[in-house]
Amino acid sequence: MTFPPPLRPTSSELPCTSVKATKRVRLMRSCRSTLNTDQQTARVRRGISTLWVLLTAPAIFIFFAVAVDVARLWHARSELKAALDAAALSGVKSWAEGGNSIANRAAARDAALVAADANQVVGIDGNNPSFAVDVPLDRNETVGGDSNDNTSPDGEVVLGAVTTNGGGANYRFCSNLMPASTEEYGILAQKTIDVYSIWTGLFGVTVGPYSVRCSTAARYEVCNPRLVHLNEVSSACP
Repeated sequence: MTFPPPLRPTSSELPCTSVKATKRVRLMRSCRSTLNTDQQTARVRRGISTLWVLLTAPAIFIFFAVAVDVARLWHARSELKAALDAAALSGVKSWAEGGNSIANRAAARDAALVAADANQVVGIDGNNPSFAVDVPLDRNETVGGDSNDNTSPDGEVVLGAVTTNGGGANYRFCSNLMPASTEEYGILAQKTIDVYSIWTGLFGVTVGPYSVRCSTAARYEVCNPRLVHLNEVSSACP
């Protein structure tokens, strides 16, 4: 004898508790699906962020390295300018107050070198780019080399006459002329240095050195040396 299958109650015939349980299961499944989707999205976002960091890190590092080197170059130039200012002022003071003679010209160069050596510049030591070292100047001296015993008009310490070409503050420096008066005593101090990067040798990459040139001039004026801006520098003034 065959019995018919049992009849299942319809949703309308289910007890209230059964309907609530079914809804709860569906809600849990929906929440679990949403949670899984959110987790996958978060993983994708983290992966993209990591990729961007890997791609932009070299560019950020290069920008930082360049910024550091530019700041070091500016600082080195300022320090070199201070050393040359001191050299020109000390040298012209010694020369003008001592008078124009071979011995006094030599003493002026000595004063200039001592003043420059009292200053330091960071980065000119290739073995220790982060250290500050003294600024050495070449004497540029040959007795009888020219009227002021200069070996070369392009030397680092050049003695000469500072004249006002056309009056006012239009100054001209003549390395081949002796000063005709106390206020024409002048010294031109100039130097080119190599500034080494602190990144030199990092990761096997050599950076620099960078060349920095600076010059300054001083004349003896009203019993005191002072810095002047030169409009002309010549070794063949008439």
